[in-house]
Amino acid sequence: MNISIDLLKYVEYLKVKSFNQQKRVFDPIRQKDILLTPEETVRQLMIHLMHQEYAYPMTKIAVEKAIQIGTTTKRFDLLFYNQQFQPHVLVECKAPKVLISESTFRQAAWYNFQLHADYLIVTNGTQTYCCLMDYEKNDYTFQQGLPKFK
Repeated sequence: MNISIDLLKYVEYLKVKSFNQQKRVFDPIRQKDILLTPEETVRQLMIHLMHQEYAYPMTKIAVEKAIQIGTTTKRFDLLFYNQQFQPHVLVECKAPKVLISESTFRQAAWYNFQLHADYLIVTNGTQTYCCLMDYEKNDYTFQQGLPKFK
């Protein structure tokens, strides 16, 4: 179930500047300027959406951290923690031109098997899907909205 979100209303929160003919955006979590790619734009807008609309404190957000999956090291896009600093929402961001497919979900779910976040969100900024995970049944349920901070 595709969830309608308006990421463009958070563009005003992006601090973009040009440097050596490249656009860079200030990442409030990593506290540094990052090359502004289409995927990075979606990632930064999701940070502001989840902070402004869903009350996630900036201190409860992780961006592009490495995780070990078997013998492979991967990086997740965004992880939002709950009050107890347990993984609550894992977000996989794609560029707007990348269609959300089953393989995109598989990639995010693969990361989440390691993290065990309560929710999994996959978005390209225009398509957004959110699932509530059920680890006991190895299943998930699509949600009609995004989870608030708890």
